[in-house]
Amino acid sequence: MAIAYTILELPKEQVVNFLQESRNLNPVGFDKLLSYAKTNPTGIRWREYIGPEKFNAIFNSKTEPPHQAADQGNERAARIASYSNLQRQLLAISEADEQFRGETVYDATKQSSIDRKNLEKIDSLFVRYERYIGVDLVGEDLAHVMWLVIQHSDVETMKHYLSVIRIATSSGQLPGDVPLKMLIDRICVADYGVQPYGSQVGVPVANAVQMRRLKKLYPIASSAEDLINQKLLISLLKGM
Repeated sequence: MAIAYTILELPKEQVVNFLQESRNLNPVGFDKLLSYAKTNPTGIRWREYIGPEKFNAIFNSKTEPPHQAADQGNERAARIASYSNLQRQLLAISEADEQFRGETVYDATKQSSIDRKNLEKIDSLFVRYERYIGVDLVGEDLAHVMWLVIQHSDVETMKHYLSVIRIATSSGQLPGDVPLKMLIDRICVADYGVQPYGSQVGVPVANAVQMRRLKKLYPIASSAEDLINQKLLISLLKGM
């Protein structure tokens, strides 16, 4: 997300806040992000984009004083202890999503089997609640998890859930429009080899003609058709 926020040139405060929240919520995952930032050109862009002072404050102060690290650990443990069963499920899915992703060498074989299991869990939760597992069910900290699993699935699954994500974004259950734009970009990259929003590193952005076509095919605003598609997906998954 922080990578996409930078590529899409969203407000710098959002990039800083997301990086800080990532560090507080998932220290292990943040360590992987730290490695990525130091070896990938996007990491250099973070320094340029949010400024060296904020970049260094986030990334170079890895070693915390013992009492401060303990306080942060206790705070995180207390927050998790207060989680509902659903929140705990989403947290476990989020941690599994990063198990072999974000390393210097991505282990697709190991991660892909985890991704399939995560998707089965998300499908089951979606059928149970009959809507996106978002802010009102799990809070803002975990509202991105369902989208994350869909984003890391195959392109047909992404298409199936596109209406669900569009409804969630429009209703505020999935904050901001960046996740939706990233999902649309990934679908377009798979189908057309270009992307309208530029969130996918190393893939060309669509030209003006392609851009108009793709944005017409994959609008940001939700519609009545999305509600129909969401109900159809629920029925489909229930029948499987």
